Amino acid sequence: MDRTYEMSGEVTFLCYGFWPVEEPEQRDVTREFFEIIEETFSELMPQKIEIYESRKMPFSYEKAKELWLGSKDNTVSYCLDYKNRYFDGHLTWITGKHSGAYNFRISFRIKTSLLTKRDNMNNFVPLVKKLFVWGGGFYGFVKDSGDRLAGWPNSGLSTETCIGDIGWITLFGSPYVKMFGEDILKSVPCKVEKLAENYYMLITADRPDLRDAERPNFISPELLQTQENVKNHLGRDAFDRRDPMPTTFTFEDIRAGKNNLLTPGHNAHQQPVQVAHEQPRGAPIVEKEQAAARVHAGGQTGR
Repeated sequence: MDRTYEMSGEVTFLCYGFWPVEEPEQRDVTREFFEIIEETFSELMPQKIEIYESRKMPFSYEKAKELWLGSKDNTVSYCLDYKNRYFDGHLTWITGKHSGAYNFRISFRIKTSLLTKRDNMNNFVPLVKKLFVWGGGFYGFVKDSGDRLAGWPNSGLSTETCIGDIGWITLFGSPYVKMFGEDILKSVPCKVEKLAENYYMLITADRPDLRDAERPNFISPELLQTQENVKNHLGRDAFDRRDPMPTTFTFEDIRAGKNNLLTPGHNAHQQPVQVAHEQPRGAPIVEKEQAAARVHAGGQTGR
């Protein structure tokens, strides 16, 4: 199978969300975030925190809030980096003018060995679920860091146009729940759980490191086949293509918006979709535009 990859020993979690623009001083974002981690999977509590690769400081709730609020002095976003010996992560909230698909982002990389020992999987999966809902998630995933196709589209296109392959865990928020439909999501050929209204989680295996029996360093073909089956069930036109097509853009293309096919961003997904430009010459993206239109307009996916 062409998606096979060598496992990295790390797992990546990414959550893309959209929060109402409000003054962050009205809520203690970092305390909310780290309290969820401490209550759910305390081994992931950070030992050090920093912003903009500055001097690392010992973690405390007070220092995290101070750095978070101070990070916006020279930018339009709040951010914070956090790490311990098992993982490192980043928290971002873009509060200025922003036309992209998200304004809130949670990310971290964690050693797979920590997840698979003892009962840590029973801590990690609930943590992912809580953070996705808390973060106002519209799209998220957990994958082996060696899997370069799952998650964010590889072609340089945005999630308004298509999404990447199915990973170990895939998380869908409101626009994708409306696009696929709850009946389709509830019947996917893997474990599925409704986390809250318009929040769903798909898990394609009990653990992220299922190995190929013949090549132990590589991911299991059975897991990859399950993920392909999920794609087929949801409708392949919603996902990034892997057949030959232009994946790079000239400066003129970028200025014309051809690397971001639809506007406005996710925050207006319930508004009528406007195509920002003509189809790039030779790029077979009609299905992607149709899939993106369903993300914004809440229609059904083609199957």
